[in-house]
Amino acid sequence: MPTGPVDAGVRKIKAELKTIIGKYPSSTADPHNTLFDFEADEEKLKVFDRKIQMICNSVEPFTITCIDFGEFYWNKTIYVALDEKTLKLITQLRKKLSAQLKHGKYDEEVNFDAGKSPHITVARTLQEEQYQTAKKYFHNKKFSGSFLCEGIALRKLIEGKGFTKYGVIKIYPFSKQNLTLF
Repeated sequence: MPTGPVDAGVRKIKAELKTIIGKYPSSTADPHNTLFDFEADEEKLKVFDRKIQMICNSVEPFTITCIDFGEFYWNKTIYVALDEKTLKLITQLRKKLSAQLKHGKYDEEVNFDAGKSPHITVARTLQEEQYQTAKKYFHNKKFSGSFLCEGIALRKLIEGKGFTKYGVIKIYPFSKQNLTLF
């Protein structure tokens, strides 16, 4: 999940957009990058927990660099785009996770299509009119920034009266260290 100025910047942009197009499905969602999604009961979650932790223990923290805005017309989404180096690092991480999570009796439970195009969502599943207005709003806007990605957050869907939101239930820190003598 983004930190510092990137987190604050995405939140600010989401709030500005809400004043322009009105409430939209992801207007209150925390800035994040989805790697994959899954549904799990307690037993499955314990298995996934161990596997995710094992992978994160072998990953070194890396910088995520945001470069601009982008869009997916097919689901009316506006997002913050990531640079090529970041895309490669996230893809490598997704491959490691995929290899571990798909190697077991729960492999059909994991949806890796959810994160196949790494980005930070600003607005998703907009109505056509909202989407067209948002597209115009972001047409000449620029966004850049970077942050150190130090782990993965496991988020759970929380459904309440009249709302749904994801809440972080566990953080998996990256713990591989790049040790050098000189």
